[in-house]
Amino acid sequence: MVVHEPGACAGCGAGLVVTEKPTAVVRRQVFDIPAVQVRVVEHRLISRRCACGAVSQAAAPAGVAAAVQYGPHAAAIAVYLCLGQHLPVERVAGLLADLFGTPMSAGTVAAWTSRAAAGLEPFTAAATAALAGAEVVHVDETPAAGGRAVPLAARGLHRAGHRAGLPRPAR
Repeated sequence: MVVHEPGACAGCGAGLVVTEKPTAVVRRQVFDIPAVQVRVVEHRLISRRCACGAVSQAAAPAGVAAAVQYGPHAAAIAVYLCLGQHLPVERVAGLLADLFGTPMSAGTVAAWTSRAAAGLEPFTAAATAALAGAEVVHVDETPAAGGRAVPLAARGLHRAGHRAGLPRPAR
């Protein structure tokens, strides 16, 4: 919060007493996003030689498999932009590189989306089984732009649901 006091009386130019209660307070709020910077954590795997001559190296922490890699938050943002906002992988890679100053390949983004899809396989199987066993199923075949219907076979099952609520667009 930043408080702004008038420097002097707008009518006569005299000084104002700050210790008195204000006659009014007008609030103006500015919402902004703080600057986001990439945080690099370097893991140094130390090797030591034993008196017996053997060299032992420290194990890398879980999730640290390569000399240089991106963390789970970068992957989550990229997957959300691709699958949640329907941006092409090339644009997502370029967007993240522009915003964070870190080069990123479209192949990395594509690998993350594939990994995310593989992680959803148990849910997809459960949802498909629930829909297949439902007595009544609603399927949304909203026409594409220009009023042309796109057959389900051409694009896969876009949205389907039943009373159990699997899946729902808001989830």
